[in-house]
Amino acid sequence: MRDSGMGLREGRTPDPPSPRPWLRSPYLLALGLVAAGLLIVVLLLARPESAVLALAALGVTVVAFLAWRWAGVRAALLQRVAELSTIEAAGRIIAEAELDVDEIARLMYEGAQRVADATIFHLGLFDGDTYTLRLWMHDGKPVAPQTFQMSPGVGLVNWLRETRRPLLVRDFAREMDSLPARPAYVSDDPPRSALYVPLVAGEQVIGTMSVQSFRPGAYGEGELRVLSAMANQAALALQKARVYEQERKRARQLATIGEVSRQVTATLELNELFERVVRLIRSGFGYYHVAIFAADPARQVINFEAGASAGDHAVSVDVAWGQGLIGWVAAHGEPVLVNDVSADARYRAIDALEETRSELAVPLLLDEELVGVLDVQSDRPAAFGPDDLFILETLGAQVAIAIQEARLYAAEQQQAWLATALLQVADAMSQVGEMDAVLTTIVRLTPLLAGVDRCAILLWEPAAESFRPAQTPGLSPEQRELFDAMAFPRGSVPALDLVSLDRNPLLVRAEEQQALLPLPLAEALDICEVLLLPLLAQGELLGIMMV
Repeated sequence: MRDSGMGLREGRTPDPPSPRPWLRSPYLLALGLVAAGLLIVVLLLARPESAVLALAALGVTVVAFLAWRWAGVRAALLQRVAELSTIEAAGRIIAEAELDVDEIARLMYEGAQRVADATIFHLGLFDGDTYTLRLWMHDGKPVAPQTFQMSPGVGLVNWLRETRRPLLVRDFAREMDSLPARPAYVSDDPPRSALYVPLVAGEQVIGTMSVQSFRPGAYGEGELRVLSAMANQAALALQKARVYEQERKRARQLATIGEVSRQVTATLELNELFERVVRLIRSGFGYYHVAIFAADPARQVINFEAGASAGDHAVSVDVAWGQGLIGWVAAHGEPVLVNDVSADARYRAIDALEETRSELAVPLLLDEELVGVLDVQSDRPAAFGPDDLFILETLGAQVAIAIQEARLYAAEQQQAWLATALLQVADAMSQVGEMDAVLTTIVRLTPLLAGVDRCAILLWEPAAESFRPAQTPGLSPEQRELFDAMAFPRGSVPALDLVSLDRNPLLVRAEEQQALLPLPLAEALDICEVLLLPLLAQGELLGIMMV
């Protein structure tokens, strides 16, 4: 047969027309499905003879969609259950934890590790205008706690404190310009993503907690929910622990003050008292270094008396008046508190105390008279506050009172000793009649009674206008031979001339005052320091006693 071109083939009778021609045409089946808030339309194009297959395909599609939808719901449900389980476990552990800030911080770190990348973990607490990282972990290793001085409106931590809102940063590199605040730190290897949550106790933001990662997109809304809930649970526990910590610190402070008071009344020997006080203060408050200095206004020097330091540091440095923070306190009679010594031009570093970061020094005053300086140092920046200043001033007042009582006791002892010495000298002199015997008795009794190394007497010879050695015990044979052969005419030793003219005692330090006492003479007689006393009889100079 051949086709006639009209849809018919020759030699065959054409089929009769269908009474319902639309059944033979393809038809369209539309099905609307809702997933995640979006309308999804499934279209099926089928012929009548394929209707069964089309319906089967449609059924498979519906079942697949429902299975996919259920899998998503189930995954979200499981994630939510896991989040709630983590939050519940963290809350239980925190509730069972002791009132220890550091222990709670450690538990929070362990909890954060279970739900997020905690390559870098920070938990810090505010204290006034300072922020202390109580726990800082980096790649699983602890970093030494640090304290920072906070500036209003600077840094992400301040933003959390002011807004009480968490912050999710998926990629610092892309979001830096849109962040509500810039990170306050500068690093050669900064993190790429981070999650910050405030620690809110009642109406107060007591600190912040954060996790950071070197991977972008390390955190999402799930981690944000869990860490925020954990932070809310930990905040109240941290607040209670910190109050307990402050109360324990206050109790230690009061105990230390009480112990210092007992030590002040227990001894009148200043060197022993100073040693006890610095050890008590360092052990009671954990300071890096504690020292007591005594003021010498005449020489414009603050003399080191006692110190206690962490480790094996040995520090015994006198300070010039007005030099460094200690000298500044002496010159002004006011306390000084420096929480960043590197930023204070008055600070003078000491090699043995290279870890000092903060320093607090208070004057020791007696009726406005400066008698010394009490100095404490810390190896942490921003370590001191008003409480520390109050405690140090209280302790300083007690030490000043101890110095006054020791001075009175020393004065009484000196008066008693002087009376005894005069009686002994008078008794000894009453038993001798010759001048040489009297002088010998004096130069031998003086070292015993005064506790000096030796005593010598130079007699003045008016005719020769010269001083001549009369008695020189305590010298070696070579020194005595040299000294006895000497004569000191007027003008040869300025110190002798000064005493003979002023008729007043004179203390000479050989190395510092070579103009008064020639160094060759001081070295020959092994003199470091000498007290020259005029010997007067009815206003007439008889000689000079050298002690």
